[in-house]
Amino acid sequence: MLPLGHIAGIPVEETALSFGPVLLASGGVLGLKLRDRWARVRRRRTRD
Repeated sequence: MLPLGHIAGIPVEETALSFGPVLLASGGVLGLKLRDRWARVRRRRTRD
């Protein structure tokens, strides 16, 4: 991995990579919400 350096004494690589689990979790929640919303829309269309 290409070293990016430090900003104000904080290593940029480790800081950016520390957000990985948060981004994965929020992406998973977003995916579940979208899938649920899409299922509700499909159910409404089949009922009509």
